[in-house]
Amino acid sequence: MLYSYDWNIIADSIASIQKEISDSIYHNKIDLYTKLRKGYSIKNYIDSTALEGDTIIIMEYHNPYKLTANCVIWVKGKPSSFLIYDKYLNKERDITRCYWSVYLRKLCEDWNVTEIRKKERERPYEPISPLDKPSIIATKIILKADGVFGVDSIYFEYFEEGS
Repeated sequence: MLYSYDWNIIADSIASIQKEISDSIYHNKIDLYTKLRKGYSIKNYIDSTALEGDTIIIMEYHNPYKLTANCVIWVKGKPSSFLIYDKYLNKERDITRCYWSVYLRKLCEDWNVTEIRKKERERPYEPISPLDKPSIIATKIILKADGVFGVDSIYFEYFEEGS
């Protein structure tokens, strides 16, 4: 169990890094996700699921023109740790209800930034309305010893999957 980690500090660190890598139009949504991370019992989830040395992956849907909040969080290599949450305080562990495909989640879990950037360039998603174009901010949290952690995030435009 990870009672030595301060989830509020982790949540603030995530927000700070996400704001550095994204356009300011996403900052309100980042603030919403920060409140959700702090307000949910995410700490209880983390404390009961993750171990020192684990990597936690978070994927968040971002569209500055929609109020939609969709987030998934899991511990790398532990599919049973999968948790979905949204702005209505709904939490689920049903991996089949995830907004993103297994392929996209695997790219984020493996932190395959090169392939993400390649797909983003080669297969951009073009919705009917530009207001419907989603972006994703993926974050990894590496839980180190004695309450120390590392955080990294990547912002990318959603892309069409396929070869």
